[in-house]
Amino acid sequence: GHGARVRYASGSFSADLTVDADGVVIDYPTMARRVEADISVTSAQRAGGPGSPRPGA
Repeated sequence: GHGARVRYASGSFSADLTVDADGVVIDYPTMARRVEADISVTSAQRAGGPGSPRPGA
């Protein structure tokens, strides 16, 4: 499926968030919405990329 809608509330604030099957937020109204990636990255590219413990590997 497409996940679920979850209500977050704290004090006078509340927001209805849409999450995917893994619990990752895919829609946060008035703030953000997940978009599809324009490109695909292989695990080898990801392992040696920026933020990797072995950049350039």
